[in-house]
Amino acid sequence: MGYDFDFKYIKGKDLLIADALSRSHITNHTRSQSEEEIETIGLVIQDQGVTSHLKEIAEETAKGNVLQSVIRLISENWSISKRRIPTEFFPFWSCKDQLSFNDGIIYRGDRIAVPATLRKSLTEKLHQAHMGVESTLRRARTSLWWPSMNSQLKQFISSCQVCQSFQRNNRKETLMSRCIPDRPWSKIAADPFEFKGEHYLVLVDYYSDWIEFDKMRDQTATKTIALLLKQFSRWGLPDEIVYGLWKEF
Repeated sequence: MGYDFDFKYIKGKDLLIADALSRSHITNHTRSQSEEEIETIGLVIQDQGVTSHLKEIAEETAKGNVLQSVIRLISENWSISKRRIPTEFFPFWSCKDQLSFNDGIIYRGDRIAVPATLRKSLTEKLHQAHMGVESTLRRARTSLWWPSMNSQLKQFISSCQVCQSFQRNNRKETLMSRCIPDRPWSKIAADPFEFKGEHYLVLVDYYSDWIEFDKMRDQTATKTIALLLKQFSRWGLPDEIVYGLWKEF
């Protein structure tokens, strides 16, 4: 709807009945919700290191026929039925209520819709620290979006040669099997440990997994021998004691 305005200046002394707004100026500027949302989006983007790509994203968005058509559909409030749109628009249709555009860039909520021509480079940037699948996806979801982004990121990471080489080198070692003795207390393990600032000596029977532990008031060889003799007097002398690199032994 068009309007045609005529502006006329009238001196204040001639305004006998002035409205309140012409006399009461705004002391505080109240920001609209859209301004706050745009600023929030900018902070999220800057945090993810995408700020330097905003101009490039806007330029590539302007070149893409699909994204330009999406912008037109957004501006027309998606006034077309789903049956009449091409299949390449289906991913955008499913989230059409979340789509908006600003400064030539399409957003899904507060996430940027990345043009197809930039998805590979941004994927490499997201994965440059060679984090795992979940960490990379979590990082991407904070500021970026494009159709099938999750599956494409997973496929990219699964084919990353650097990640694959580290996975091969960091395989868990197989558990070491130990021979079980024929009788209780024939073979025991002895180790010290600390809990809430207190030191203890723990003994474990290889045959039954029975545990004995004593509080150590001081970590000396004399105290260690005294505690061992205390347990030996109860259970007998073992044939073998297994222990780590512990100076008291």
